[in-house]
Amino acid sequence: VTGSGEYTLHVAGATGTTVAPLTVTAVSLATGVTLTSWPDSVQLDFSSPLLLTSVHASDLTVNGVPADSVTVVDGDTLRFGIAGAHAGDGLYTLRLGASVVQSLYGSANAEFSLWFALDTTSPVVTATSVAAGGSVEPGDLTFTVAFSEDLETAGLGPEDVTLLETTLGTVSAPTTFSYDPETDTLTVSFQGLYDGVYTLTLASGSTAFRDLVGNALNGWPSDPLPSGEGHPAPDDFVLNFFVDAAGDIAYPVPLAPKAPLGSLIFDSSVQGAIHTAGDRDGYAINLDAGQTVTVVLTARGGLEGSIELLAPDGASVAYASATG
Repeated sequence: VTGSGEYTLHVAGATGTTVAPLTVTAVSLATGVTLTSWPDSVQLDFSSPLLLTSVHASDLTVNGVPADSVTVVDGDTLRFGIAGAHAGDGLYTLRLGASVVQSLYGSANAEFSLWFALDTTSPVVTATSVAAGGSVEPGDLTFTVAFSEDLETAGLGPEDVTLLETTLGTVSAPTTFSYDPETDTLTVSFQGLYDGVYTLTLASGSTAFRDLVGNALNGWPSDPLPSGEGHPAPDDFVLNFFVDAAGDIAYPVPLAPKAPLGSLIFDSSVQGAIHTAGDRDGYAINLDAGQTVTVVLTARGGLEGSIELLAPDGASVAYASATG
C-alpha cells in the first residue's frame, strides 16, 4: 500500500474455520477399575469451554440409568451425581452419549464411555477341617480352612493365625503356613498340642486375611458356616475346639533325675485341661516292680480334680482328690 484511499481485498480458496471436536479429556474414574465402595459422583473434564445451556443431568447414564444431578465445577468441568444408579455388586458402564453437550464454539461432544466393577463383598470361611466345638487328639495338628473367594497373599502369613489354649494361656505359633489359590484353601500346622480348650483366630484386616481388592475377611459369627451370616461387616474368624485324648496316652519319658544325683528320684510332668464335667485324662507308664510312685495333681480355677493310680491289671492302687 503506497497511498490513502479505498482498497478491496479478495480471498480465494478459503474453506472456513475448523471447529475442534468436543471430547472428554479426563475423568475421576479409571476404566476397568474394581471399586470396594460406590462412587456417588463422577467428574468429567472437557477439551473446550461448555455451552452450559446444553448441559443436563440425563446426558450421562450408568447402566442406562440417568445421573441424578449435574454440577458445574468450572467452564469445562462437570460433576454428575450417580448415587441412584447403585444396584449392588457387578459391572457398570458409564456413558456420555454423542452430541448431547456443546462447546461455546458450537462443536458437539464425541461419545464417551468407560466401565468399572463394584465389589463390596468380603470373603468368608466356608469350611474347616475341625468343626466348632469339635475335639481332636493331642499332638500335632494340621488345620485347613476354605474361603469363598481368592485371597490377596501380599503380607499374609503365619502371624495372622493365632492358636490359644485358654485354660493355661499357652499360645502356639504355626509351624507351617500355606495358601493354595487354586482351591482358596489355607493349611496351617501346629506341634505338641496338649489336652485343653483352644481358640483359633484368623485375623481380618488390610494386611491380613482379605480378598484381591482389599475387602477384609468377614469371620463373625464363625458358626455355623459360612461365616458372617447376618453380619456383613469385616471381623476376625474365631473357632473354639478341644484337644482331648479318646483313651490313655503315653506319659512322657525318659524321666529326668532330680538333685542330688544318686537320690534315685526321677520326675516328669504333663499339663492338660478338663473341659467338661466328668472328663477323664489317662496316662500310661511302664515301671519296674518294687518302685515307689508319687503322683501330684495341681488343680487351678476351682477345679475339683481327682487322681487314681491303677495297676497293670486295672486294680486301684491309690486315690486322691484336690480343689484348685
